[in-house]
Amino acid sequence: MQLVVLLLLVLSVPGEARAFCRSTTCIPKSAGDCELDEQGCRTKGKPFFWSSGCVGFSLHERGSNNISQGEIERTFHAALRAWSVVSCSGQPASFAYGRQENVVCEVGHDPRGPNANVILFRDNGWPYQGASNTLGYTTVTFESSTGRILGADIEVNSGQNIITTEDRGVRYDLESILVHELGHALGLSHSNNPEATMRASYAEGSTDMRTLAPDDLEAVCTVYPPWREATCDLTPSGGFTDCRNKMPPPRAPELPSCSHPPGPPGVAMPQLLLPLVLLALRRSLRRS
Repeated sequence: MQLVVLLLLVLSVPGEARAFCRSTTCIPKSAGDCELDEQGCRTKGKPFFWSSGCVGFSLHERGSNNISQGEIERTFHAALRAWSVVSCSGQPASFAYGRQENVVCEVGHDPRGPNANVILFRDNGWPYQGASNTLGYTTVTFESSTGRILGADIEVNSGQNIITTEDRGVRYDLESILVHELGHALGLSHSNNPEATMRASYAEGSTDMRTLAPDDLEAVCTVYPPWREATCDLTPSGGFTDCRNKMPPPRAPELPSCSHPPGPPGVAMPQLLLPLVLLALRRSLRRS
């Protein structure tokens, strides 16, 4: 069974500082299905995690017509590094992102073959609702019995938004978007801490999400502590492919009812896949 959930990141007024939350395997079918604690974190389900100490990401080779390839590469490396140099009481966290070669893969996970974790830019049409106010989506595929993440893909809505990469004239900052979405990819949900990179808000013209706040650092050290036994292997689930000689996996359907708040964080739509239960969690980053 494969489930898809859409969650929104919208511009909001900062509130009380609160701790990070982890995404879990609890997929709500209606309000109240997944109990929340006082911080708004789900208390049901298995928390998400990568079993490997290293996770590789690739850029789609078509890049973007609106952003130079050099700026995409520079920003991509900076965003990967933000989550890869976390120190936990003087020792490195047991997690790091790594760069893999460019691919032509689209969004999706193939449970029967090799895969790639890809970041791609949507210059010519946004395949989801809310094209005018959506900045990006992260889709995470995971094992429902354990919470182990099997793959992740990030889409940037570069056709409907003015995406910038410099420190001046900032509109919608690419590095901020990528750092936030890579946080979802490593298993984090939204934080109620208004200073966190993983907060559920984004202000046009800001770049502060580029730098992890103490709340984000605590999240990494909690999920991926230095003492965790994990081997560094960038190879995606099933092996690596650039998809040049491979049919793309089917895209999971979008759920229109999750396009805007208020209401439950998401709803689920089952789709028969394999006896092994997989779930795909799709999160959206929105602007007002």
